[in-house]
Amino acid sequence: DLDVLHSQSQTSFIYDKYGELITEYKGSENRIYVELDEVPQNLIDAVVSIEDARFWEHNGIDVKRIGGAFISTFFRGDTQGGSTITCQLIKLTLLTSDQNFRRKVQEAYLALQLEDAISKEEILEEYLNVIYLGGSSYGVCIAAQDYFGKDLEQLTLRECATLAGMIRNPSRYNPRSNYYSRNTPQVTDDRADYVLELMYEQGYITEDEYQHAMNEQLTVLEKGTAASNEMYDNAYYVEYAIYDVVTKMLRVEGLEDTRSNRSAMETKLRNGGYKVFTSLNAEVQSSVQDIVTNWSKYPEMRG
Repeated sequence: DLDVLHSQSQTSFIYDKYGELITEYKGSENRIYVELDEVPQNLIDAVVSIEDARFWEHNGIDVKRIGGAFISTFFRGDTQGGSTITCQLIKLTLLTSDQNFRRKVQEAYLALQLEDAISKEEILEEYLNVIYLGGSSYGVCIAAQDYFGKDLEQLTLRECATLAGMIRNPSRYNPRSNYYSRNTPQVTDDRADYVLELMYEQGYITEDEYQHAMNEQLTVLEKGTAASNEMYDNAYYVEYAIYDVVTKMLRVEGLEDTRSNRSAMETKLRNGGYKVFTSLNAEVQSSVQDIVTNWSKYPEMRG
């Protein structure tokens, strides 16, 4: 079912009357879907080089890689996987993460079918939007904003290598954790160096680009954007706007306005990638809120 590939949670956004963003409205997965042509080529090449070097040649299954993974596991006890990007996409969207023979057979079978159904570019686009990259960041777009405060097209080669290197183990290679809380920046840096080395060996970057990226100093935001718990501005207005939108969603769905139905529609709003445009004039709203809160001439009342 190809529709499952497009059913991942996406962050919604709420805007004022001028089209300026007020706040994100999200669930546990913070994700902004991007098309492949919005992803820089360096990031695409970095992901392919580290996750699936023969992605553009195989039919969904890389027999050579599977054989190497088997030998590595049998003789050295490594748990290195043989999954292609196509197999990983299948696992992340259609199957569980159980490590058993039945699931691996299903994964391989469905990967072959998927390669016949859609193009390599479509597979890669879905994969780059599905992958988990630490915290509440899902997909490369949110991760770029969260760790580096940048849109995708602004990423440097080293930043692309850093994000690609996180895919296999987002916790171990998390740049914010390693740079600030764990004080082990070398773990992230060494992983990025390894990705850059693979990119150079596989012909994706020149020697000059490789050397420049190797000498680049990574700058990571100490405080990210994906998991912010700070209260947004004009909260009273926004909360009412959400209530109003949910009420309209209930009407569209033909559902009774009950607590459970309202909760279901709020979840749909959080995870549906909606854009909610309100009539909020932030300056007027702030003035009114300040007056109502601080006006000193209310009549005296008992208590």
